[in-house]
Amino acid sequence: MLPSDHRRPSAESAPALDSSAWEPDFKVDWEAHLEALPCATWIGNPTGGSVFINQAYRRILGVHSLDEVQGDRWNKHIHPDDRNSYVKAWERFMKGLSSRFKESVRWVRPDTGQTVRIVVRAQRLLCGQLQGWIRTAAAEQALAKLEKLTYVRR
Repeated sequence: MLPSDHRRPSAESAPALDSSAWEPDFKVDWEAHLEALPCATWIGNPTGGSVFINQAYRRILGVHSLDEVQGDRWNKHIHPDDRNSYVKAWERFMKGLSSRFKESVRWVRPDTGQTVRIVVRAQRLLCGQLQGWIRTAAAEQALAKLEKLTYVRR
């Protein structure tokens, strides 16, 4: 709901904001927004453990419930030949040695045992939690081609 006078104040007249005290006067249903995304999406706690996965995550990765990947249980689904290097990269990200995470890895679907190559991206949110996106490698390649086709040089 907008205040009755919703005009933006000028920089000179605007008081300094204390962002720690700011709370929006509306509630956002983040789970509904994340469920609407076509890519597998997850939210992790500050220590890297999964606390939310959307339906696309379940469909793409063959996971039936959050319990299967909650905390650090996700790492048992990383292909054994990729697990060590992937977990080391994840630990570097978790230590703050990089602000964003992007790795390609083989995932063993728990529902079928099929191995699928995925691309995992993550970033730390302002609140300390993590947000991540997962696409199949094929979807990632298709997106890259689409971006290349739609890029306009100036």
